[in-house]
Amino acid sequence: MKQQTQPLLSVSMIFKNEIRCLERCLKSLAPLREAFPCEVVMADTGSDDGSREIAEQYADLVFDFPWINDFSAARNAVLERCTGKWALVLDADEWLEGDPASLTDLLKTNKQDNLGALMERNYKTPELAAGGVYNDFSAIRLVRMSSGIRYTNAVHERWDADQLIIRQVMGLMIHHDGYVGGVAWDDAKRQRNMEALRKKLAKNPEDLQTLEQCIESGQGQPDFMDFVRRARDGVLAKAAGWENLGPSIFRHAVNVASLSNLPETEEWIEDAHRIFPNSIYTKIDIAWIEFGRNWAQENYEKCARLAESYFQALEDYDAGRYDLLETLFNSLGYAAPNNRLRMHIFLADAYRQTYRPQKCLEELEKVDGSALDMNQVDAVVRTLVQLHSKTSLDTAPLVLRLWDELSRPVPTEQQSQARQAQFIRTAAAVFPPEYQENERENEKFHRHAYTLFLPLEGRCVLGGAAAIMELEDPAALAEKLAAAELEQLPAAALERALLRGVPFPDRPLHMEQADALASRLTGCGGFPELVERAAAADGDLQQICWARGLVLTAVRSCGWTDAEKDMRFARAFAAVERAYLPLCYTPLMLSPEGVGTLPLMHRFGWYCARAFSRLEQGDAVGYVQLLREGLASCPAMQPMVEFLTEHTPQLQAAQPPEELLALAEQVRAMLSAYAPDDPAVAVLKASPAYQRVAGLVEGG
Repeated sequence: MKQQTQPLLSVSMIFKNEIRCLERCLKSLAPLREAFPCEVVMADTGSDDGSREIAEQYADLVFDFPWINDFSAARNAVLERCTGKWALVLDADEWLEGDPASLTDLLKTNKQDNLGALMERNYKTPELAAGGVYNDFSAIRLVRMSSGIRYTNAVHERWDADQLIIRQVMGLMIHHDGYVGGVAWDDAKRQRNMEALRKKLAKNPEDLQTLEQCIESGQGQPDFMDFVRRARDGVLAKAAGWENLGPSIFRHAVNVASLSNLPETEEWIEDAHRIFPNSIYTKIDIAWIEFGRNWAQENYEKCARLAESYFQALEDYDAGRYDLLETLFNSLGYAAPNNRLRMHIFLADAYRQTYRPQKCLEELEKVDGSALDMNQVDAVVRTLVQLHSKTSLDTAPLVLRLWDELSRPVPTEQQSQARQAQFIRTAAAVFPPEYQENERENEKFHRHAYTLFLPLEGRCVLGGAAAIMELEDPAALAEKLAAAELEQLPAAALERALLRGVPFPDRPLHMEQADALASRLTGCGGFPELVERAAAADGDLQQICWARGLVLTAVRSCGWTDAEKDMRFARAFAAVERAYLPLCYTPLMLSPEGVGTLPLMHRFGWYCARAFSRLEQGDAVGYVQLLREGLASCPAMQPMVEFLTEHTPQLQAAQPPEELLALAEQVRAMLSAYAPDDPAVAVLKASPAYQRVAGLVEGG
């Protein structure tokens, strides 16, 4: 790929073992090489993974440069071999995107600019487009070769020049994914950087740039806060470079102070506004931090003002209307799309909290549902339901668009499904009758929040649920329920349909599905009634299985503190087990000899059903005896057994026959003659005589 004429631009690069990304970088140079006479000059600092072979396919010159722990030395060695009028410095984990023509003015004019800056986007997460987390900053990557400017510093290398005449080039961007997953900032590299920085700081303790680099690399170090305070104090003392480095240093200081809740935080924020009122760091990063502090204090009026100024500053930033020197050595912390998205959501809620519903709606309309994370989905839904409930604004277009965006497979189908599930989970909270009662008590109540989701009928389970909440007629409810996805249907909607007499289940259900649905209904106010209805109904196997799921859920979740309700649960459990067990198990398994082969809860259910049958026959002693046998087979049910023995009315009124009382007294006397672990005690308890009076003996 030898150039026939002197190149206008040389692309300079050092690399080592970059097989993951090197070809991507080199391919991205194709538009640049088509637009201008270019050469690519590369130094291999010790590759052994095949990177060298990739480089030789694309570069005009590849040479070896043994690594000597000095980035500037390696970069300068490449620059010395470049023959272009200008050089563009790139790394292997970067790639170019945009219009190469944006370089034309810089490369082909004879103005006195000696350095050029491109916007660089540092990605922090694998999603390089929608949903990705990244920071942008101006990176000085272009140098006029005749200027003689070269790199200095072994670590955190920078251009060695006293007077920087810099041109910002818009329209061409460097993308960088070397920090994804924290790969570039593991402990070893962090420690290596800190060792070099401490040596520099020892030579020049007041150097603001080194202090700022210590802040960036020194988190977790014992003297981290010392770096922060020294850098801030240096700016206040107007140390060398304070005007250019001060805004980003103050941004670091305020961020650290706020996260640590230092008492100086407000003072440092005021200093930033006083000293650097027009800085892009003050207008974006410090505004973001201020917003968070005021949000925590519920100062929503000030939050709205801060967010509005934040977005105005972003417009200036995106248009390049700021001092470019500020971002040449550092990046903004809170200008990335995810930060902007979060601020739109917060601002919408701030407008809602300050009773500006139209502005709240307009702000929510700026939210891209396909870029939301789970917390953001939750926040958007909560704000939207409040806005809908307390105003007459037309929210239908917004909720329809939001659902469509959530459903896009961006960046993956799995994340889309997670967003949808979170949307449904958050929205389900507005369906219970208790929520609606609370809504009506609010003086600004206009309509029930669940009606927000009516436009989604046929597109989302929430739409069908909202339609169910609007109906009373059992036939119409049955039709809506038949079309619903039961697994995602809010429990309150299912409860409403069942309490109004809709036959259920209306489709075949696996046992696991029935149990899951029953479990979701436990928090509903009508659950006890649903349990009793299901237990009393005569039905087919599907309905009996549904009743089984309800009563098992009831006894497992019961606190056994409500004498009336919990006794109804216990009787329903016995009734359903009496109907269910013969349908599913053989007579042998349902005999005293075979009951031990049943699953645990059905084993207890067998005893419980027989116990209530004895009670209905007037045999209170047999009732207690069977409950105790059931407890022996399933010790986890002790709270239920204790509840029943204490709250069954027949036990309170029943007077055992004199002969049983006398027999019980004899058994007690015999037991008292032996130690509890004596084998004779076990023999006695297994005897028919003991079994007749076990309830009297053990119950005192």
